[in-house]
Amino acid sequence: MDTAARTGAGPIAYVPFAGETARLVLEVLTPGHAEALIAGLADPSLYLWLDRSPPDLPSLTLRFRKICRRPAPRGELWLNWALRHRDDRRFVGLAEATVYPNRAANLAYFVFVSDQGKGLAVEACTAVIAHLRRDYSVRTFTITVDTRNLASRRVAGKLGFERSADTEPAGTLRGEPAFDYRFTLRY
Repeated sequence: MDTAARTGAGPIAYVPFAGETARLVLEVLTPGHAEALIAGLADPSLYLWLDRSPPDLPSLTLRFRKICRRPAPRGELWLNWALRHRDDRRFVGLAEATVYPNRAANLAYFVFVSDQGKGLAVEACTAVIAHLRRDYSVRTFTITVDTRNLASRRVAGKLGFERSADTEPAGTLRGEPAFDYRFTLRY
């Protein structure tokens, strides 16, 4: 790793990472994953706390084309992984990270409904955090969660993130005011 990457200065160079955990394989996301992930990502219950609708295959493929670009706009780096269960090889979700030029990162994740509550989001995010610390010198991580999303709040807590005391206005969600918590992890 060069000096700029170690110090967090300069442009962000892409470092490939296809990781494995005890139960998961993290595959670098490509637009070709859309067909395999659409059934799980089209479940409306995944969008209960998000201001977007479930995708159809063409819109998911288009989104994957956009988020797989390197570098992303504004000097950011968008990193995304399809989560595959090691035992039966089926896809169980998606992990996402945005790395900023200042070497801070936002994390996001989707675990398909049939696999929620099994610790897979924590397992995937733990691997992503280790990768971002090692290969991008990220020291500050953020997860933004709707205040009503108890499952994601638990994930952030299990990862060791601390919640900010204040809520942040997040516009509206299906016509109702929405508020987020910001969770932060610093190294």
